[in-house]
Amino acid sequence: PYICGNVGSGSPREMMQWLEYCNHAGDTALARERATNGSPEPHQVRYFGIGNENWGCGGEYGAEQYAHEYRRFASYLRRVDPTVELVSCGHTPEWNLGFFSNLGRVDLVDHHSLHHYYKCGPGTGFSEEQYYGLFARARELDDAINRLSQLMTHFDRGRSILGGQSEHGRDGKQRNNQNGSERDPAGAVLPRDAFRPHALLPSS
Repeated sequence: PYICGNVGSGSPREMMQWLEYCNHAGDTALARERATNGSPEPHQVRYFGIGNENWGCGGEYGAEQYAHEYRRFASYLRRVDPTVELVSCGHTPEWNLGFFSNLGRVDLVDHHSLHHYYKCGPGTGFSEEQYYGLFARARELDDAINRLSQLMTHFDRGRSILGGQSEHGRDGKQRNNQNGSERDPAGAVLPRDAFRPHALLPSS
């Protein structure tokens, strides 16, 4: 499972409690609360995101400021569950560079997440050029992944920081209650397909 914690208006204490509630196997108040709520066994959350779109609606942070907040939150979460894989919030190539340049603790990052929204014409009533143009915009993620891969190779210092994508779709600003067509599911597949050449496959 994947959970994304609230950095913008939350606190390290709150995020630590969420992680303890989800994953702790011992006898604590939060583990007992989880059992009372119907889950005596830990949920075994594997991926824990530290913030979402912190460059915008998640707090309006600059990359340097988010790096400071990420380091603060992540250091506490590691104490609660050293096995959880922590996910940092990504944005533009410039943002990502600023984040890693100011982080100072690359060992606290297991994954770096990107969002990718794209638009070409209206949701319905589009031209043929706009129909195919949407697919081209969706495939722009290829370049973003390649640039992120190069950046993380520079900063990972022997570790394996993995890129990922936690959101994607057509026209992110108007994705709720919008009309669509058959090109939307076709376009939605392309960003996922962009990760295939970069996927880590199990050895045979």
